[in-house]
Amino acid sequence: MPVRLKERADALSANTHRLAVMMSAADRGWSPETAAIVAMALHPLDDSPVPSRRFEKTVRKLSRKNARSFRQASDSEAAASATSIVMQYRDLALEMNEPHYMTRFDKPLGLTD
Repeated sequence: MPVRLKERADALSANTHRLAVMMSAADRGWSPETAAIVAMALHPLDDSPVPSRRFEKTVRKLSRKNARSFRQASDSEAAASATSIVMQYRDLALEMNEPHYMTRFDKPLGLTD
């Protein structure tokens, strides 16, 4: 039985998807810092630990909703938008008491070293 495309895409790790976004961003001429925060905004969830279903659904919905905002954005627009989106993810993690994600977004946001 052939493997469907969606199943193959789901089999890739979150880091693989983030790397693809970063390479695409580099082709657009965005800085590495912008590429990294945009990649986190587009693919915010790690492969493990698995978050609660409520948190996962909320974050995925926000990610899909905001994905189009990066298509024609300049470097500075993309950085500002991605920072705002990742900050929303962090606030959601604090609100929904997700231990891993409470601090996961601190480094991309520049809150820790």
